[in-house]
Order: sequence, then C-alpha cells, then structure tokens
Amino acid sequence: MSGSSFKKIFNKITHTCKRARFTVMLNAFLKENSKCQKDSPLILIWEMGGFPAILRKNAILSLALNVRGYNTHFIVCDGVSEVCINCGIGKGDRSVNEPKDCEECLQNMRSMAKKYGVTYSLGSDYINYESEIKLKEISERVCVGEIKSYQYLGVKVGEYALASYLRWNKNCPVDYSCIPKDKERIYRKYFYGSLVNACIANQVIIQHGPVSVFSSHGVFIDYAPPIFLAFAKGINAMSWISGYKIYSHYYSKLNDVDGLWFKGMSRQEWEKRRRRPLSEKENRRLDKYFSERCSGRALSYLIEDRPRRAGSFDDSLHQKPAVVNALKSKLGINNDNPIVCLFSHVNWDAIVDFSSMIFEDADKWLIESISKMIELKDVNWIIKIHPDEKVGCFYSAGNIIKDKFKHLPSHIKILENDTEINAYELFKLINAGITIMGTVGVELPMMGKPVIVAGQAYYSGKGFSVDARSKEEYFSTLEKIGDIKPLTEDQVKVARQFAYSIFIQRQIPLNVIIKTEGHWGDLDLDRLDELLPGRDPVLDIICDGIVNGKDVILDEKTIDKIYRDTSG
Repeated sequence: MSGSSFKKIFNKITHTCKRARFTVMLNAFLKENSKCQKDSPLILIWEMGGFPAILRKNAILSLALNVRGYNTHFIVCDGVSEVCINCGIGKGDRSVNEPKDCEECLQNMRSMAKKYGVTYSLGSDYINYESEIKLKEISERVCVGEIKSYQYLGVKVGEYALASYLRWNKNCPVDYSCIPKDKERIYRKYFYGSLVNACIANQVIIQHGPVSVFSSHGVFIDYAPPIFLAFAKGINAMSWISGYKIYSHYYSKLNDVDGLWFKGMSRQEWEKRRRRPLSEKENRRLDKYFSERCSGRALSYLIEDRPRRAGSFDDSLHQKPAVVNALKSKLGINNDNPIVCLFSHVNWDAIVDFSSMIFEDADKWLIESISKMIELKDVNWIIKIHPDEKVGCFYSAGNIIKDKFKHLPSHIKILENDTEINAYELFKLINAGITIMGTVGVELPMMGKPVIVAGQAYYSGKGFSVDARSKEEYFSTLEKIGDIKPLTEDQVKVARQFAYSIFIQRQIPLNVIIKTEGHWGDLDLDRLDELLPGRDPVLDIICDGIVNGKDVILDEKTIDKIYRDTSG
C-alpha cells in the first residue's frame, strides 16, 4: 500500500471516529437535558437552500431550543423546486442543476442532519403531482414582464424569482421587453421554484402548526416564501444573516409584509435606544469597532476600557488637511468644489431584497445619477464600485459605466473595486455620500457627513439621513448638494446611537462553535453546557427572539459580559 493510500484510509478512520464521538456525546447531552415533549411548541426551521454549513448553524440553535422545551422540525430540499441558489454559485454559466447535483446535495444535507440528530422531512413530502403540474402551468403561462409582480398565497413569489434570477445572472444586462429565450427559460425556472416553495411552506405550516418559522437569509426563492407566508398568517417569523464580525450574525424578525431589514430594528426598539444617550464606555466601543472596520483589520469583541485621550480614534474622525490634500492630489482633484461620492451596490446579490427604491433597480439609479452628475460641473463626483463585485460578477457596475459612458468628464472619477484607497481615507475626504441602502449610510453620519438615500433604507427617517422620496426630489437634492451642510452635533449623536445599536448590540456572536474552524465551525463539545438556559446570556436572547418573534438585541449587561470574557 502506498503512503498516500494509507494516509487516506487513516484520515477516513479518524474522521469516522470523531463523528461517532460527536454523536455519542450529543445524544447523551440531549437525553439528560432535553425538555421536549410530544405536545411541546414547535419551531419550524427551513433548509431549502442546500447548504450543510447553514444547516449546522441552525442545528446548534435547534439544540438550544430543545433544552428550553421546544420541538424543532427541519424542512430539507430534495430537488423538488428544480432550481436553487446553488445554481448561481461557482458554476459559471450553468443554467440548471443536474439530477446528480441534487442527489449529492441531499446526501450532504442528510449527513449533517444525522450528525446533529435533527428531525426533518423533505420538501417533496408536502406537494403532490397535481400541484406541481398546476404550478408549472402558471410558471409558463404568466407573461415574462408580469412575473415580478405575481403573487401566490398572498406572498410576492415573483419578486423572489427575480432576486434569484438576478443573482444567477450576476448582473448581466436584462431587458424585460426582449429577454432572450434561453434567459427567459431560467427566469421561469426560478419562478416555478418560488411557486413550489410557497406551496410547500403553506402545507408545512398547515400540518405542523409552528409557533415560529426560522430561516437563514429570508430572501431568494430558497428562503423568502416561508418567512413571508408565516408573517401573513400571523406566525412569528425570523431570519438571520452573517454579520461583519467573524462568528457574528444579525437575527431579524419580519415587521412588514413588504419589507425585511436585515440589520435594522423595530420602531419600539429604536425609540428605546434613542431615549438613552451613549455612555462614555459605549462611545469607546463604537470608536474601536469603526476603527477596526475602516482599517480592514480582523474584527473582534476586544475593547480597551480606558478613557479616550488625545490622538485616539475619536479625534481622528475630523479631517486632517495633509491626508485630505494628498488624496485629492492622488485623485486628480485640483479645486475646492464639494466632493461627493456615490457608493454603488452589488446589484445582483439580493438587490431586490424588498427595500424601497425610487428607481426601477440599482443599475438605473447608477446610470441616471451619472447622467445628472455630467450636467453638474461644480461638484467633484466620485463613483466607488463595491469591492465585492470583483468576486464572481459577470457584469459589474464598472462595466455598466464603461458601456453607457464612453468618455466621462474630468469632474467625475471612478474608483474601481480593486482600488487601493482606504475607505476611511475616502470618508474623510468627501463632503457627502449617496447610496440606496449601503452601510455607508450609517458610517458617514458618525463623522458628521450627510448621506443622500435614494429610497428607504433601514436607517431612513432616524434624523441623520437625507431621504429622497421620489426621483424629482433626488435629482433636486443633487442639484443643490453644494448647499448641504455637515450634520449638527445632535444629528451626529443620534447617528452614533443608531450605529451602536447596529454594529454592537445587533451583531450577535455565536460562541459555542469551534472558533479555530472559523465562522462556520462545528459545535464545540467542550461547551455543550453553555446551550442550557442561563449559561450563555446571548443564546438566551437568541432563543427568546426566535420563539417570541423579537429582534435579537443585546442589552448592556450582556455586552459587558461578552467584553469581559473575551478580553480576559
């Protein structure tokens, strides 16, 4: 036997032994601590996206729910919807899943479910042949231009289909009046998948009667149907996405059938935060977070609890002439006109995530904004291409600009997605920013810089953004942008309160994973007892949010404990 063959066999045996140990310890823990009964309230966990790593995170939370007396049941995809988010990830121009892909995906999902001992059923268990035929007929009959607005069972399945299609299409130009037949076929497949998942979600809710529906993301055809359908039926609905910090997440309830704010919060929670000014300690935490985020350093929960001093990050929020002038020179700006930056979005990744835009889509916003900027020569305009567009994008915002505008005037500068200019340096340079829903709408106001929002973002209406309610209002604001003043001291304070809530209180760490394995690590068996009620205040808050349909927001007592534990 060769050395490489022996190594493979050894690794396989080692993996099998580790898995067996994991299962034995987990079963023993649940046997001793699970408080579930047959009639215990049920939490439905939706897993139609086909990602074992996401199932693992949800399984860890499922364990925490089980020891608190709640049954959990997973719905796992077995290819019944025919198309999914995986069709657009790392597969080039592949149009549909092949049967063997679905089989392999299901095998991986079953394996992870077995490892964590979760109870699950398959999507196909909840839809019959007659329903599939009916939904297939709908997906082929509806005019392509009407798909986006199509609703089924009271939910916007057409919007979910469009969001999934755009993600698959990676922002390649789409003209709905003459969409190519091959692209139309894919669009209709996502439409069919959205219809199927809504149908399955409806049957699941009817049969299981959950008190809450829980899922990752809450967008695309894979995750949106159960969340929005549950909300429409008066059932608690919550989804999560990964946060900016490693090991952290945003857990958000659905507040409105027309909107899902990944990072926002309910009006009641915001008013509670707004009534309480930031303490000195909270200001230090926020400054450190912002410093690390802007510098690109790895973010953690560490904090230095000492008074701010001269030369600290708080002092550096104000522009330093030498730095600003150097960057102006680098960008070729040689006048004193206002400098305004439009921060583009990753237009193909959940851009139709139910936020309210005043333009048809983010591409139209970009094109029409630049057209207006060409006319406004007394402003130095910067277009910052989103850095994530350099990963897997077929047609970036930069490509759109090059195709639509062959020669831009000198008062408009383009910063490509691979620019070496630090975001914080750019923040210091500009007088104002423009976005639809980007995080810059929270970050710039912390520095006293106004941000024009082309629609409604999760931070709109809080008192520190310039919210345009129509195209006319938006373009009028651009025309008068030189008159927009820096934010007042009170506005900056409010912006910092909101930023603290979003970046500190709403980024929720999951500490029971093996952190050496990274953000998607396995459950740490040495920390099993932390799953129990009262052992980890963060898990207590997460579980309470899932069960009772509440945004997961850390209180100061819990935050203090997190910082003490991680700094010691």
